[in-house]
Amino acid sequence: EELARVRSEMEVSTSEAIAQITEQLTTSHAKEIQMLRSELQSDAEQQRVSEAERITNELKESHAAELQSALAKSQSEQLEQLTATHSEELARVRSEMEVSTSEAIAQITEQLTTSHAKEI
Repeated sequence: EELARVRSEMEVSTSEAIAQITEQLTTSHAKEIQMLRSELQSDAEQQRVSEAERITNELKESHAAELQSALAKSQSEQLEQLTATHSEELARVRSEMEVSTSEAIAQITEQLTTSHAKEI
C-alpha cells in the first residue's frame, strides 16, 4: 500500500514536472521562433531595401544615359537644321547677287554702248 502511494505521488510529481518542463520548453521555443521570424523579416526588409536601391540606381543611370543621348541627338539635329537653313540662305543670297550682278553688268554695258555710240 505504501508502495502504491509513493508510486502514485511519483507519477503525479513526474507528470507535473513533465508538464512544467513542457510549458517552459514551449515558451522558450515560441520565443526563439519569434526571434527567428524577426531576424528573417529584418533580413528580408534589408534585402528589399537593397534591391530597391539597386533598381533605383540602375534607373537613374539609365535615365541619365537616355537624356544624354536625347540631348546629343537633339543638338545634332539642331546643327543639321541650322546648316541646312544657312545653306539655303547662302544659295538664295548667291542667286540674288548673280541676278543683281548680271543686271548691273547689262546696265553698264548698255550705258557704255550708248556712250560709245554717241561718241562715234
